[in-house]
Amino acid sequence: MNASTLGLTMIVKNGAETLRACLESAREIATETIVADTGSTDNSREIAQECGATVISIPWEKDFAKARNAALAAATTDWVLSLDADEELDWEAGKFLPKILNKAQVGGFIVPIRNYLPVRHGNVNGNRALANDGRSRTHKDAPAFAEHRTVRLFRRHPKIVYKGCVHEAVAPQIVEAGFKLGNANFCIHHFGFLAGTDRYGSKAEFYLDLGRRKVEQEPTNALAWVELARQLYEPFRRNAEALNCISRALAIQPEMAAAWFLSGVVNLELGNHQAAVAAFEHCAHDPEYAAEREHYRGDALHDLGRLKEAQAAYRQSLRLTGRDPQVESKLGYVEVRLGEFESGFPKLQAAITAFPNGAELHERLIKAYMAVGRLDDAATAAETFASRVIHPKTILRAAAIRAHLKQDDQALTVIQRGLEFFPESPELQSAKAQLVGSRG
Repeated sequence: MNASTLGLTMIVKNGAETLRACLESAREIATETIVADTGSTDNSREIAQECGATVISIPWEKDFAKARNAALAAATTDWVLSLDADEELDWEAGKFLPKILNKAQVGGFIVPIRNYLPVRHGNVNGNRALANDGRSRTHKDAPAFAEHRTVRLFRRHPKIVYKGCVHEAVAPQIVEAGFKLGNANFCIHHFGFLAGTDRYGSKAEFYLDLGRRKVEQEPTNALAWVELARQLYEPFRRNAEALNCISRALAIQPEMAAAWFLSGVVNLELGNHQAAVAAFEHCAHDPEYAAEREHYRGDALHDLGRLKEAQAAYRQSLRLTGRDPQVESKLGYVEVRLGEFESGFPKLQAAITAFPNGAELHERLIKAYMAVGRLDDAATAAETFASRVIHPKTILRAAAIRAHLKQDDQALTVIQRGLEFFPESPELQSAKAQLVGSRG
């Protein structure tokens, strides 16, 4: 039996900055590379040709599936791998690919996509950030990545094509063609989130427009409504519209975990804490969102005053993530409120040690000390905060606590240090004048 051939297909527009590295990452495993250019004004076409790719020009018709299918139509290999210009194939993928391509019943493979992030803690669509293990040679210094899974490797078959003008998918068509889906034993590295918020902010309206177009084309597609809801929520905070889209999704697919999770997140932001708790409980069976679900559920329960339940939720989130300073800090604060000082304060302090510049963590520790009347400790914590996050507001907060304790000399010292950094600050100058005046 002849070995199966594998090609790379991709669509590109102005991807010159990262395209060469992307193409090089797949050079040893791809017997052909098809790059469909949708109107680049940089030298993407030239880079692709230098790397041995066949470049075809296609018009951009506001439809990602149509563009990807154009690239797919030019392919001649048995299997195709799909990459974007800001991605790279894992360097060890070549060891695994020849073995998995000969599975007769499998039509496509679900591939882990590692989305590298500029911060250690966060999530991508509910998937928690993990500490970077250095597997990517290109961005081994990125603090973290959040992983999602999607089909990127599949048979070239007339019935296997992309569908969806945005968030385009091929998996349903693989199943409809009579094949099974397998799990890949390699990953793809995605670096787009490291490019900065400006680049993605300029694309937000573009993706929102495509999201609206997709639900018009596929009004019974529950996932399309969730995708639109997510786009409305995350860049724009159009929460009422997002909830309406979620309702449309749940009317189509009542047990859809992704819809319930996003409903909980949006309701939590709106202060609808009871609705948020109910939504998170609806997706309790789905492991994909478990860590973030328990984190956010803990937030909602805390704000409802259900402290014991919040404590249990935060603990469960920590069990699932291993270590998250934000969740650890929240758990510590809840325990302080419950009177469990011996466990609560060490957690609050440990979270700050792990993430020294986390403003919320410092604020939570200060608030916890003040809640139990430990004002000297609150003042010390506020001064530590002001030394880590140097800003007139943090400086004034520390000085105000000292002044409340009638420790005017120490308050004045804090203000004087602040004026060394912000000599023109009217707030600091006014605070200094008041303190000096109070001393007669």
